[in-house]
Amino acid sequence: MIFSTPPFRPGEKVVCLGDSTTHDGYWLYDLAQMIQCRQNVCVDFINAGVSGGNLAGALSRLDWDVIACHPDRVIICFGLNDVFRELYDTLAPDAAKRAERELHLREFSDRLALAVQRLRDAGIPVVVMSSFPFDEYHPLTEAGKELICCNTQGLARLNELARTFSEKESLPFIDIFTPMTQYYRQFSNFQICSDRVHPRRFGYLLAAAAIYDAIYDTEENILSLASGKTPESLHGGKVEALSFTNRFCRFFWTPDLLPFDRSSYFETADKIVDLSAPLSRMNWAIDGLDAEPYSLKMNGIPCGIIHGTMLKNTMDIAPSAIPLQAQSAHIAALLAEENRQDLGLRRLAQCDLIVSERGGNPTAENDTRKILDDYIHIECAKSQYQSYYAAVIEDYWQKRPFRNLFLENRARVRSALEKIRLEPVFVELERM
Repeated sequence: MIFSTPPFRPGEKVVCLGDSTTHDGYWLYDLAQMIQCRQNVCVDFINAGVSGGNLAGALSRLDWDVIACHPDRVIICFGLNDVFRELYDTLAPDAAKRAERELHLREFSDRLALAVQRLRDAGIPVVVMSSFPFDEYHPLTEAGKELICCNTQGLARLNELARTFSEKESLPFIDIFTPMTQYYRQFSNFQICSDRVHPRRFGYLLAAAAIYDAIYDTEENILSLASGKTPESLHGGKVEALSFTNRFCRFFWTPDLLPFDRSSYFETADKIVDLSAPLSRMNWAIDGLDAEPYSLKMNGIPCGIIHGTMLKNTMDIAPSAIPLQAQSAHIAALLAEENRQDLGLRRLAQCDLIVSERGGNPTAENDTRKILDDYIHIECAKSQYQSYYAAVIEDYWQKRPFRNLFLENRARVRSALEKIRLEPVFVELERM
């Protein structure tokens, strides 16, 4: 049987091992924000993605890039570079192409089993996550030619192999392939992917929401107040020092959760799937106020005007809760800073992998320089990716002196995130 993914524990360290959709993907930072805002749990998601990587490369860096982090859990997400797109450029493949397709699928299965076994031997629990899908559902050109090459068929088979393996091994399995494929197909006019492979910023938010939904129950939250009655709360928070008449309502409120930061990315993703209800809403129902407008203040900050009848019928207070919005925005800003440090570290890891796979020592500068120069001018001489890797290596040399600084900055950001607490808010509703 496939086990459901257990909710994350406070302070848990989770390595996300993947390809470019992890390396450059924002889903793990959005997921961290969702968990911290809606579950009040701070989780350290460590980016171990390598752009252009596959499971073969992951096995060669497993010790120094994953196990050395001493994680509490590892999420494995591969596929896009394990099933080669050029093998699926026809609906009528010849025998040689069919055989090569099967070979790569078998290799993926074998490598997944080996990766899981090595992590288990190290005492690290594993979660298997499906790959991101290939977006074949909107017109897209590259260098003047329409991109029609599509490996959806191969990815579907690969993800079924991953699901079957997870069931056999009693591992948690998270399927983002199915919901993301549905979004790509149904909302093709949004062009969720920029290049058929990598989602845009709001696309990664959709993926994070799908992962969050697979792990957590999105229960309704509501804070109910009424004159002369004990406050009732369903994940709505704690109320103290309640003072209530038809003219005013004052109390200290310690919320159980925060609204997710409503960026422009959130607003775009919210048009595709309802994210507001599970990630943003904070419901109040206050009975006993007059059918008149009331001024709302939180911690003395004017937060707008609310009609008494709106509160009686249950109202989402999140858009008006300025102090809570500020705290949520602070979490989002810290995670954005963590992402910037991680991108620097992942660039270093990307080139360290090239060097180590060729028998070099990434800590030896002369050794590293020769291997990377040969890689660009000899191995990639006739590759369509030569200019890409030339830029990667140039960026590597610029960032290499700052490895320790990236680590120090990340630790500073992580410490700030772990110190965030939901503090009491003084609420004042006064009839105008």
